[in-house]
Amino acid sequence: IINAFILIKVLSPIVKKAGLKREEAMKNFFEILNTNLNNFKLIKLKTKEDGVLNLFKTQSEIFAKANITNESVSAMPRIYLEGVGFCVLVFIVVFLVFKNQSDISGILATISIFVL
Repeated sequence: IINAFILIKVLSPIVKKAGLKREEAMKNFFEILNTNLNNFKLIKLKTKEDGVLNLFKTQSEIFAKANITNESVSAMPRIYLEGVGFCVLVFIVVFLVFKNQSDISGILATISIFVL
């Protein structure tokens, strides 16, 4: 129950916010790209290449940062669940060792099933 609460209330909004930032950055990036490719002749004639280049560079950096953040944050729930599973497995092994007075030969098969 605690894990579900943490995943839903803590990690889910973080992942959603990162996804929205990435979506907005991607929309702006492609909007600038589409506008500039449609007006390529006009840009060449008026020699406004530096302004377009700076705008494209800025938006590319924003898109790259948003993409990095989104990819990093979207892996957090998987890593969290794997960490919790590993801690539970370690707790079970320690509990069984103390319960059986350090003789784990009988429960080694059960432990190997959890590891797989």
